[in-house]
Amino acid sequence: MLDQSKITKYKTMLLSDSPELEISSMEIIGEGWHHDAIEVNGSLIFRIPKLSGVLLSEIWDSFNS
Repeated sequence: MLDQSKITKYKTMLLSDSPELEISSMEIIGEGWHHDAIEVNGSLIFRIPKLSGVLLSEIWDSFNS
């Protein structure tokens, strides 16, 4: 998948799970077998699973527990 299409997909996912998040920039900064790492707004790093069906809210909850 092209980076731009991944960025569009990840932006949609993030905004769906966190509508209060204002995204002014987004960049893929790393790729692994199972995850992509993205930088949002130059200061937030998200590790996004490549598996379908994994909700970002589940990942967010795991960071906050």
